[in-house]
Amino acid sequence: MEIYTVSAGQTLADVGASADLSTAYLQRTNQLPNPENLVPGQTVVLSPPAIVHQTMPGETLYSIAARYSVTVMQLLRNNPFLTQRILQAGDLLIITFAEQPLRGAASLGYTYANIEPNTLRAILPYLTYLSIFTTRLSPEGTLIFPDAQNITSLSRSFGVAPLLHFSSTDENGQFDSALAHTLLTDDALQESVIAQLTAAVEEQGYAGVDVDFEFLLPEDGAAFVTFLAALHQALQKNGWILMVDLLPKWEDNQTGGAAALDYAAIGEVADYVFLMTYEWGYAAGPPMAVAPLPQVKEVLSYATNLIDPQKILMGLPWYGYRWPIPYEAGMTKGVSLSLNEAIKDAALHDAGISFDLRSQTPYYTYRTDGDAFYQVWFDDAQSMWLKLRQVANEGLYGFGIWNITRPWPQGFFLINQTYVVLRTPLPSTPSLRQ
Repeated sequence: MEIYTVSAGQTLADVGASADLSTAYLQRTNQLPNPENLVPGQTVVLSPPAIVHQTMPGETLYSIAARYSVTVMQLLRNNPFLTQRILQAGDLLIITFAEQPLRGAASLGYTYANIEPNTLRAILPYLTYLSIFTTRLSPEGTLIFPDAQNITSLSRSFGVAPLLHFSSTDENGQFDSALAHTLLTDDALQESVIAQLTAAVEEQGYAGVDVDFEFLLPEDGAAFVTFLAALHQALQKNGWILMVDLLPKWEDNQTGGAAALDYAAIGEVADYVFLMTYEWGYAAGPPMAVAPLPQVKEVLSYATNLIDPQKILMGLPWYGYRWPIPYEAGMTKGVSLSLNEAIKDAALHDAGISFDLRSQTPYYTYRTDGDAFYQVWFDDAQSMWLKLRQVANEGLYGFGIWNITRPWPQGFFLINQTYVVLRTPLPSTPSLRQ
C-alpha cells in the first residue's frame, strides 16, 4: 500500500499511472469527493488487488467466499458496493489485495441513533463494536434511552456487537458534573441505574455498556471507580462487557476535565477503555490539529503504563474544523466538518493542502470573494495512517471512531488495508431467542 500525495495539475489518471491502476479502480476504492478536481496535497491510497473474481450466474457471496477461503465480511469490506445492492452476474469482486494487513484489531464506531440505514450498512463490515449515543439519567432517577432498536438489530445481523452508551449528559446534550455527582454519591440510585442498564441490555440485544462520564468533580474519582466495579460485576454475570470512555491524560497530577480519572483503577475494573485521543483543536480554541500525533503518543505512553494495552482502544477523529482567521479568544468559533467536506472545501476554493510536520496533520488556508479568511485543520489518509500505526506499535486492542454518522469512505478503505477487523461473539439474550 502507498499513500500518494497529489501534485499541482495532476489528475486521477496521473496518480493511477504511477502504480498501473485505472482511474475507475482508484475511485472505486477511495471514493473521493472530488475525483475530477484533485487538490495539490490531497492523498490517495494506492493498493493493487491480488485476486479479482468475475461473478457468474448463480453464484452467491457465500459460494464465492468458500471458493477462495475468505469470509463474506472480507468480501463486503473489499467491495463496499455490495452493502447497497445484491450481487449481480458480471460483477468484478476484489478477493484479496496484494499487501497483507499488519494484524488483527478491534474497531469501535460511535453513532447517533438517527444515522441513515444505508450509511450504517456500508460501515458495519469494518466494525467490531457499535456504541449508540446516548442513554442519560433524568433528574427523577430513570434512564432515558435512544430509539435504537433498528440499529441494534442491523448491527447484530452484520455480526457487530452493539453497546449501550451511558453518559452523564443533561437534556441539552452537555456533560453535567453535578448530575454525575448525584449518581456517584447515592448508593440506592446507583443500584437502580445498574438494574435499569442490565435490563435494557438484555431486552434490547446489546453486548454490554459503554460508560462516558466527562468532567467529573475531583472528589468523585474514587466513587466513579466504585460504580464501574459494581456495574461490571452485574454485566459480567451474563457475559456482557463494560467499556469506559476516558478523556486524554498524560500525567498523574493533570488538571482539567480528566483530573478525576484514575486510569490504573479504571483499567482494572473495565473490560476495555476508549481513549479520546483528539480535540486538542476544538471549536472555541485557536486553529490547530484536532489530534496532533505527538500528543496522541504521549497519552498512549501514559495509558499503556497503567492499563493493559490489550484493553485499550485509541480514539480517531472522523472530523476537522474550519476557523475564521485571525483568531480572537472568546470571539472566534470554529465549525466542525467531515473529512470529505474538508476536501470539498479545499477543491471549491482552490486551496492547496499543506502537511504540518510537527503535528503530522494536514491543513489549508483560503480567502473567499468577500475577503474573509479561513483555516481548516483535518485528517487525511496520511495522518490517519500514522495514528492507526500506533495500534500495532503499542500493542493495543484496537481503535475507535468518533463518529461514523458523517462517513469517510477512504478512511474505511485505509482501515481495511491496515488491519483485519476482529469479530467478538455476540451474547444471546432471552428476548432475542424467543
